Formats: sequence, C-alpha cells, structure tokens
Amino acid sequence: MGGLPKQCAGGMTEGMAAGAALFDAGRYFEAHEVWEDYWREEHRPVRELYQALVQVASAFIQHGRQRPAGAKWLLERAFFHLAAFPDCCHGVDVAALRRQMERMRDELAAGSAPSAFLVPRCGD
Repeated sequence: MGGLPKQCAGGMTEGMAAGAALFDAGRYFEAHEVWEDYWREEHRPVRELYQALVQVASAFIQHGRQRPAGAKWLLERAFFHLAAFPDCCHGVDVAALRRQMERMRDELAAGSAPSAFLVPRCGD
C-alpha cells in the first residue's frame, strides 16, 4: 500500500469521527453504517481502515445476535485489513485498536462476552 503513511497523516476525518462517536456509545450498527458509507466513497488504500472498523463494529453486532463464529470471523478479517497500517492513521491509534481486538478475540475464544471498548485515538 504505497503512500499509506502519507495518507494517514492528520487527525480524524469527518467519517472516522462520526463513526467513532457512535461506536463509543455502543451504537455498533449505526457506526457500521457511517463507516461503510465512507468506505464506499474512499478509493485510496486508507479505505482498508474504514473496512476494518466496519468489521469490528459488525463483530459486536454478531455477538449481540448470539453468533460468536461470525464475530470471530469478522475480527480476523479486520486484522487482515489493518496489517499494513502504521500505528496511527487519521487519528485512530491502530496499534491500540489491534490490542483491543486481540483481547476481544481471546474473550470470544474463551466463550466470554467481549468487553466493550472505545475507538482509541492517537495521543490519548
């Protein structure tokens, strides 16, 4: 993903911030919808960050629907989409997000309910 660090510069975009506010409030479906709209409009490689966030929100939705296998699958897809990203992109602390996703994956694997978390911001 050439040029990705340059594309990641700057703070949260309008779409990142809008989705993050909904996600942080536990409104995963609405966050998913917001991020998905921005993902569809974005054509640069940074769109993978939106896709990963959509998938993390969807994992929470699937868990809420008693579909742990679907939640685990979506988390794995999100890890895949975050693989090339630097630790901070558009104000999202990607490194911290990965750690939270790892904890969620471990909780799901243990048959536990995943702990809610906030979208981590760079510099927090």
